[in-house]
Amino acid sequence: CLYKTLNVPYEPLSLIEPHFNCPHPPLRMATHAPRMPTPLTPELELMDLDDCFTDIRTRLVRLADKVDDDLAHYVQEAGWILEVDGGCHDDDEEKAKHVLHAVAKMILQSQMHSNESR
Repeated sequence: CLYKTLNVPYEPLSLIEPHFNCPHPPLRMATHAPRMPTPLTPELELMDLDDCFTDIRTRLVRLADKVDDDLAHYVQEAGWILEVDGGCHDDDEEKAKHVLHAVAKMILQSQMHSNESR
């Protein structure tokens, strides 16, 4: 009825296929996952910060606490703390004697200097 009044031919509706706009390109599978290199650990030398920041007397006390039967090794370590060179000897006892000699000279020089200043 309405069709005849409006002079519109009656036809069944046809299906129109929708066309959606795609904002992204179509996805494709990757051939392999990217390989990220693992960063290397920094090559830092491990050191005891107590050796750098503690008092010389404290370091000597710690050395005396852990002394064992090897007296030459103890004297060499004490010389290292006091920054006294053990010389270029191969024998540990000779190095220890050199350290003791250098420490004795330092003590005598400081005593002579303090006596002169009086």
